[in-house]
Amino acid sequence: MKKILFFLAIAALAVVVKVTTFGGGGAVGKSAVKAYHESEESDRIDYHLAQMMNMINKQAPVMVDKDTRLDNAWGLAHQFRYNYTLIDHDGAEVSGQQFTKAMLPYLHNEVCEGKTLKVLPENGVTVSFAYKGRDGADIATITITPAECRSSASM
Repeated sequence: MKKILFFLAIAALAVVVKVTTFGGGGAVGKSAVKAYHESEESDRIDYHLAQMMNMINKQAPVMVDKDTRLDNAWGLAHQFRYNYTLIDHDGAEVSGQQFTKAMLPYLHNEVCEGKTLKVLPENGVTVSFAYKGRDGADIATITITPAECRSSASM
């Protein structure tokens, strides 16, 4: 009985090896190679986000207009965030909802169509703009995803 079970186990192992090597193994191998290349591409994108973040942060804080200071930037894991302060207003003085309504079309256009930023969503990066008042209170965070850029491009 033990010999029969042993031979059945060997036969089952041979079938698994044959299927993996000659049948499904090709698909498994292709899948592993694809995952490796996607991981490599993801690492490359995150590397460039870190470079961009470091370049901005070396110059920050910097005034981008008479009311707005770019404090710093953060980039990692296919996300990039700009952190701003509205220097003439406390957070409670500004309606986050109205601010978002006013800024969203401009920021959406800059991220999805602008020469400088559109490369980010084209490479799967979500871009956020966080605004706070001079007192440090949050006003709004406006986020533009790659999917939003794709859907607006198809309109």
